[in-house]
Amino acid sequence: MILTIIYSNATKEKWSKSFIFFKTFRSRSDAFSGVHHTAPQYKDRAWVGVDGGTKGQQLVVKMKAKFKDWQPEHFRSFTEENFEQYYPAEFKEKVNTVLGMPHGPQKQAEKGKLAEEVLRWAMADPVKAEAEFAVCAKEILDYLREISKKLA
Repeated sequence: MILTIIYSNATKEKWSKSFIFFKTFRSRSDAFSGVHHTAPQYKDRAWVGVDGGTKGQQLVVKMKAKFKDWQPEHFRSFTEENFEQYYPAEFKEKVNTVLGMPHGPQKQAEKGKLAEEVLRWAMADPVKAEAEFAVCAKEILDYLREISKKLA
């Protein structure tokens, strides 16, 4: 389970100087700890997105219960159970290979290598990458657009 917290230092008055952070946690205990430390400072400017499936949905329920003063729509479970499933179709075989590995440090290392490969691919042809991601990662991009609108 990977949990990503997206938050911004933006205020409506200072949007031009804003930036967004992505903080990824490898375990639920790390995630709860990380959110706890940033909650007062980033309330209403933080969003949590987790992998899909039953575990992700259960984590969202727990986090909403723990952070009752946060807006519930700031916690979301994606449709896919693994973020790599949002990679373009040409990486499908590699994604399936990596996701089929047993859990552990080797799998995490291979996921990292695959993410770097996707990034290099995207940087080599940004126009193609934008078109591909518009289809395969639409859910993620829509989520980021939603966040952007709320911060504007």
